[in-house]
Amino acid sequence: MKKIRNFYIYPWRYPSNWFRNIKGIFYSFKRRFQRGRYGICRYDVWDMDSYLLKVFDNGLEIFKEDCLSYPGYIKADEWQNILTHMQELIKIAQTDGIDCEEAEKYYGKDDERWFEEVQKWDKYRTDCWNEFCDLMKEWYFHLWW
Repeated sequence: MKKIRNFYIYPWRYPSNWFRNIKGIFYSFKRRFQRGRYGICRYDVWDMDSYLLKVFDNGLEIFKEDCLSYPGYIKADEWQNILTHMQELIKIAQTDGIDCEEAEKYYGKDDERWFEEVQKWDKYRTDCWNEFCDLMKEWYFHLWW
């Protein structure tokens, strides 16, 4: 809600922002209602891949902190390590190739090298996502309290 912050800072300077901010508050309530009723809102569907990654990341964080159960044939420490590894893979999958540190070194200087670094990162990101999916296939039915 950055617009609301600007609304309070410069209300006299940009009166057109008042209407935009009031409309933004209405849409915020509308999104909350849709998330409560359907589990997802139309706004989340626009960038559904990153929304689902955030849901997985936050869900695993809460699950890791609050859950006392784990599969009976492994130890509790192993289960925590699996959950931590899954979170690390999600964090990598959330980072876009354009935003990676290796590619930023060459941005605007050497376009070919920048493009190669972005492609490398995207391949690495895809590999991490595939590994996360394999872990989810293996441990999906154990993600319960």
